[in-house]
Amino acid sequence: LDVNEFDKNELLPIGPDNIKTSQNILDGGQPAAIADSGQSNDQQNNNNIPGTPGRDGGFDAAANTADSGLHDIENNNNIRDSGNAENINLMDAGTAEEGLTDAGGANTDSWSTPVYLDGPQAPSSYLYERLAIGGLGTLEAVAIHPDGSYGLILERTEIVHVLDFATMQTTRFNVGNYTFNDVRFHPNGHTALLVGYKGGGNNTEGVLLRFDDHAWQHEEQTTTDLFTEVTSVPNATKIQSLRFPTNPNRPAIVLLTGGSSSNHIAYLRTYDINLDTFDYLGATSTGSTEVTDLAITNNEFGEEGVLIVGGHMGATFQYYTEIGGVSEWRNQPGTSNTGNISYVEAHPSGSYALPINWSSGKIYRFETGTMCTPSEALSYNLSNIRSIAFQPNGQRALIFGRTSGSLGSVYEYRHDRFECNSQTCDVSFVPINSFTSAPYQADSNTYLVDAAWRSDCVGGLLIANAPGLIITFQAEGNENCWDGLPQ
Repeated sequence: LDVNEFDKNELLPIGPDNIKTSQNILDGGQPAAIADSGQSNDQQNNNNIPGTPGRDGGFDAAANTADSGLHDIENNNNIRDSGNAENINLMDAGTAEEGLTDAGGANTDSWSTPVYLDGPQAPSSYLYERLAIGGLGTLEAVAIHPDGSYGLILERTEIVHVLDFATMQTTRFNVGNYTFNDVRFHPNGHTALLVGYKGGGNNTEGVLLRFDDHAWQHEEQTTTDLFTEVTSVPNATKIQSLRFPTNPNRPAIVLLTGGSSSNHIAYLRTYDINLDTFDYLGATSTGSTEVTDLAITNNEFGEEGVLIVGGHMGATFQYYTEIGGVSEWRNQPGTSNTGNISYVEAHPSGSYALPINWSSGKIYRFETGTMCTPSEALSYNLSNIRSIAFQPNGQRALIFGRTSGSLGSVYEYRHDRFECNSQTCDVSFVPINSFTSAPYQADSNTYLVDAAWRSDCVGGLLIANAPGLIITFQAEGNENCWDGLPQ
């Protein structure tokens, strides 16, 4: 692949803007020599991951914002104030337009880097409840608005459900012939981005849709009012995933893929929601492996970088960053034997990321631009974990996956307690009991495919693919998130 054939656009900086300038990725330029991974680094289970391929199982954009979503509806103007995040020192930015969430405006000086505390020393106990919502197809992705008032739940194809937390009822929208991979809310809540592709077979085209929070909040609730397909999407066969930096003034990072089955190409671009424009970051060959997820995580100098992973067929990971203003791709830094990593999520601070190996049940740690070795990864006998979702304040994450016996596989990770002699002290098994019985009625091939935390309490939503299940969760001993659950 001749990297000079890629177009060059000015790069928009990402990450917090109140840190030193060298911490921002400044020069989009042309990428360094494209690293060709060739064959996968682990040919075990060289087939499609059970469940739905091409999924981004990461957490929702609300988990990327340090905005708790606590708000007070004013009597006359409906302006919602974001409040303060739990255990995070986030400043309230800007002035909201009427009816919009105030959680970070255009004034970058009003935003400060949040303070992230360690996770609790003791594991939590979780309450789960399936919502009595029928007629669901195969579910794919979930995101919760930063103010905690509603969530978006995507089926694999065509259908989007909006779940109102006041009534716990969904409104169903058929948005068109799309296959969805991911959904994230912007940290200020004004919009959500839905990504995936349209078409089928070898003739697919990457798509990005915008969901209009203002229209939803003002009961302009037709499909045309709420969903808009972005027409400026660069050429790609799929958009696999996206992330918003914690700083609400920075553009989203979007992972697009193209190429052929023997030479997949991964493209990184920024997307500015205000300008409705994409800017080029870089591209790399991933050989026979299609990458499916990304995380924004810092390099060895504390500068931002982007980790991309793939492991549905074959396995690879690569890291894009800049050193001294010069961009570079790193092919499998740290180890070439991670196995089938398909999903990854960074701690909201960006200081590290936790990639999930679905085939061996290992939780890896990517930090300072390098991956830990397989012997350092947290390992479990149950090979049923699939993906991960961090709490917005970074104190906890849920790791989840396939049915194990009669249990729904869910683990709690507590920041930052990764290293310990027992290799399990920071991660606790917190399963959904009787998952194969009523009211869940899951079977052995049911996967918990995605999760999203609320910002205003210690709980959120889990979704399962088939049968389609929407499940609330919350940690006991904290403020009640759901009226239908005991405190």
